Amino acid sequence: MFLERFCAKWDRLPARLARQDWLAVFVELVVVVAGILIALGFDQWAEERADRQRERQYLARLHDDLEIELSGVIAAEGWAAARLDAVEKLDSLIKTPERARNDPAMVPWAIETSTWRSFPAVSAFVYRELQDTGQMRLITSFELRRQLADHYGQIANDARVGEDRLAEERFDAGAAGLLSTQELLEFEELEGEVRELNVTPDRAEELARALAARPDAIREIPSVGQHHQFNLRVLGGMKARIGELQSLIESEQRRLGD
Repeated sequence: MFLERFCAKWDRLPARLARQDWLAVFVELVVVVAGILIALGFDQWAEERADRQRERQYLARLHDDLEIELSGVIAAEGWAAARLDAVEKLDSLIKTPERARNDPAMVPWAIETSTWRSFPAVSAFVYRELQDTGQMRLITSFELRRQLADHYGQIANDARVGEDRLAEERFDAGAAGLLSTQELLEFEELEGEVRELNVTPDRAEELARALAARPDAIREIPSVGQHHQFNLRVLGGMKARIGELQSLIESEQRRLGD
């Protein structure tokens, strides 16, 4: 309806110009310009309203994605702490193999798990989607955009060390063959539950002395421990940044009326 009236007024302008009806021409022009500005303003308002709705959706998804990420970080902290415990036990057993008799099941557990992964897999799915689709502009908070970029940039930087498992691979190569096939199968079946492993004190000491005679494995133990200690420190930083990001997202959600 508005468009039809606008076109009708526009079509009448040549006739009024021909009659030199300047007042009518002026009025028509004012009406036409006002109509254009109103239409543009309405379009802009509608677009901004749609953008804010999409921003709310992305903020909610970012918050959920970070919650999943936080769960992974907390789990990885447990992994890293367990790996460090295994490394410390290996270091003690190498110096004093007879200590293996005090807790026999800990020996194969330490040998097998000291080299397991301790850095989490981070997908950053929603953040990557915002970047890849050019929708990052929807996040109106400059501070939130900056902190997201800093967070995932730091993760990418830390992952170069956190996911580098060369020392673990060298230890595994040096310690290969210490555990029997049956022991490895039992360990896998029990999913690494150390207390359930069936290991005699004699076998535990035998394993400890055999490890102490493997210099290629021994020389990698400090590097393996350093790797897990690095990851534990990095994970603490990740957890703190996630908390800050979630607080900032919640603040933006309140501002937008969620």
